[in-house]
Amino acid sequence: MREDTIYDLFFASLCGTASMEQQAGLVAALENDQDLQQEYVEYIMLFTRLYRREGASVVMDSESDRSQVESLLMDLRQQEQDALSVEIEKAESAKLVEKINNIPSVSAETNKFFRAYNVLVSIAAVLMFLFIIYAELFPPKYFVPVATVAEQVGAKWNNASQTLANEERVMTNQAPFILDKGIVKLKYDEGVDVLVEGPSKFRVEKNGIDLSYGRLYSYVDKSGRGFTVDTPNSRFVDLGTEFGIYVDDSASAELHVLKGEVQYFSGLPGAEKASKVITRNNAIRFDASTAEIQAIPVANEMFARHVDSKTGLVWRGQENLDLVKIAAGKKDSWQIGDAVGIHPVEAKYVDANFRQAIKNNNHYNSFEASEFIDGVFIPDGGNGEVTITSAGDKFACPDTGGGFTNNICLFRSGVVRENSKIAPVIFNGKNLEDNPESIMCLHSNCGITFDLEAIRTSMPGNKLSKFRSLGGISEFIDGMAGRAADVDVFILVDGQIRYKRELLKVKDGTIDIDIDLAEQDRFLTFIVTDGLRETDASKGGPWSNDFFYLVNPEIVLE
Repeated sequence: MREDTIYDLFFASLCGTASMEQQAGLVAALENDQDLQQEYVEYIMLFTRLYRREGASVVMDSESDRSQVESLLMDLRQQEQDALSVEIEKAESAKLVEKINNIPSVSAETNKFFRAYNVLVSIAAVLMFLFIIYAELFPPKYFVPVATVAEQVGAKWNNASQTLANEERVMTNQAPFILDKGIVKLKYDEGVDVLVEGPSKFRVEKNGIDLSYGRLYSYVDKSGRGFTVDTPNSRFVDLGTEFGIYVDDSASAELHVLKGEVQYFSGLPGAEKASKVITRNNAIRFDASTAEIQAIPVANEMFARHVDSKTGLVWRGQENLDLVKIAAGKKDSWQIGDAVGIHPVEAKYVDANFRQAIKNNNHYNSFEASEFIDGVFIPDGGNGEVTITSAGDKFACPDTGGGFTNNICLFRSGVVRENSKIAPVIFNGKNLEDNPESIMCLHSNCGITFDLEAIRTSMPGNKLSKFRSLGGISEFIDGMAGRAADVDVFILVDGQIRYKRELLKVKDGTIDIDIDLAEQDRFLTFIVTDGLRETDASKGGPWSNDFFYLVNPEIVLE
């Protein structure tokens, strides 16, 4: 735009003579040109100092000018005081006109004052108009706190200066947060919980969240109805529900509704938006490359739906809780080949392959490294009842050799391929190495107790209904080195036997364990003993090859 043309627009806008088209052109020119914006501000300042109209000038920039205006005001006041009183009579129209015509004319000085006054009023109106335009073009950003960080698990932020901490308030109009990994739970003031999982990029809004990429899960109660999730090509409006949203690198988006209803509006920029309400147990995907929307199977375990920063537990909606996984400290990742050992005397995580004869310390050993493991111990009833929980529950277990040679071992199938010291698990002729099973190996003599209440606390809204598992002695061990394997197995709840199997041998095959759990049940204890079998003792030791395996031990949730 030519320089003389833009100044003409400046002047016309300030004088109030610019047309709507000219005003629109000025707004467009100012919108993205910071230099021009600064020049406009300077022009306004100059205009307020010097006003010209029809060849006459009123300059209000000197002390003498201000004194002159004040003198005019004083003259007007004095004239009012010196004026004679006038008796108002009922007059005919002609006489009234005559009186009006006889009113003295206003002096030149008084006229100058009123012109100056009109100029100031006009300038004030123009400035108000400009303020309104500026507010529309460059609205102020208000930082309003709308949510609080409730939990974090394994959170790693992309920028050290742009992070969130537990209990921190999150505000609108902040720069986008980039979460490289981990999970963050936000609690909105309006009754909405949102779990955002990395990698993701998001920004909090007053009644919603803007998700550039990544995945989130949302719980919305009645007070938060209308909560909105914006993505590059879609908007999802909650109608009172639970739902998950995933946005990939191509800006394609998926909506998975687990409860209630969600309305979506999807379409490429500039195109008409498609809209529909998605109901419970249904899901859709918007493909950003084709703009197509298609129904897809709902993914019940795709999103992190609950986290506990104290324990690191992450629940994705699975109906069964992997007891091996949480015992091993693998809260959200449990890869094939992973193996963790637990020392039943030192009560700590150790090498899974430890092999050394250790004698009983005659104590119940609290396990501080995990919120879910209450404690570990060596069961030996030769000296009386054995303490098996931190609450002091006792159990009259068999008289054993009072020692062990192998740690409690927690692993997933596949670990044997990487470490030959762990014997393959073969049940009914099937090698479980070929399947991703979670396995707990308890060699005699070992005991371990889990804290069910700690699990409940980390899984609010879920009821622990039962424990179940497959168990047995691996066929790989049968007759190894000429030594027969046999064990006693006890499973107790709060010190009371719920399952017992004595003298279990390989030839007995596998056992199915299914134990109901009540809401008041606190401790779940597993005990494996050798029982000093003569067949073992004659072969060099009471615990020879007594490896008992729990395969996929799990807590069933409601």
